[in-house]
Amino acid sequence: MTNKYKSEQREYRKKRYISRVKKIGAKLAELRQRKKYSLQLLAQKSHVNVNTIYKIEKGEVDASLLTLMSLSEALDYQFDEFIISLYPKRTTTTGKIMNLLEKSDSALLKVMLKVLANTYATWNLYKTSPECTNRDAFYPSDERLKKRP
Repeated sequence: MTNKYKSEQREYRKKRYISRVKKIGAKLAELRQRKKYSLQLLAQKSHVNVNTIYKIEKGEVDASLLTLMSLSEALDYQFDEFIISLYPKRTTTTGKIMNLLEKSDSALLKVMLKVLANTYATWNLYKTSPECTNRDAFYPSDERLKKRP
């Protein structure tokens, strides 16, 4: 593998995931400030260089897994809690359904999947009917139900 190929892969990953790297850095800075730790104190507790912590917080460096584990533990956070805290709970309808599906038992899951299948079938039936003038538009549920055969 050539060095050029390696650097192209790294640049691709960097462009694709830069927002997540910055989000991790911002969360780390927030937790550090909440604990009222200075960069130097966090560096001492985590055994990570001060400059590295600073660059991670600014989103300039993508931290290794070991570095993130060390930093999160120095902030009295379990690593998995740190990662979960990066992604807030879903608040959209789809997100709420997904949360229920993740927590549900098999009987509830079957019922929910049937409801979703029926909802999709109704939506698809209306979208394919001749009365539907704009197939790309979103129609409120009462309009769909009024025109339902």
